[in-house]
Amino acid sequence: MDERLSRAAVIARAATLSDEIGLEELTITKLGRALGIAPPGVYRHVADLRDLRGAIARQAARAAILMSRLSAEKR
Repeated sequence: MDERLSRAAVIARAATLSDEIGLEELTITKLGRALGIAPPGVYRHVADLRDLRGAIARQAARAAILMSRLSAEKR
């Protein structure tokens, strides 16, 4: 496993993968393959699929808030 892999990188790849295949189709196994690591290696960064999906949702919410603030600043 690549020791440089971080929780943030795992979540970012999971978000991209879920955009590609759909959140319902996202699994730890598919994410591990997409990251080039064995699926158990994903658990070094997230507790389980629920934790992963929650992190993706929080990341999306933060991005939406940021976009809203930037949009408001342009007005």
